[in-house]
Amino acid sequence: MLTNTDIVDKYRSLTRSVISADRQSAIEKAVLDIESLDDISELMTLLTPSVRSPLE
Repeated sequence: MLTNTDIVDKYRSLTRSVISADRQSAIEKAVLDIESLDDISELMTLLTPSVRSPLE
């Protein structure tokens, strides 16, 4: 069975190359403290990828 530490370590290793460290940390904090979120939209905003303009 994986511990919370194992899960966090795996999450960090899988996401480090695809999202910024700040975003990674914010998602981690939101998930680990999910019961205190006012609503799930806070987490959904963090999980929704930002999209750049195709004209940039």
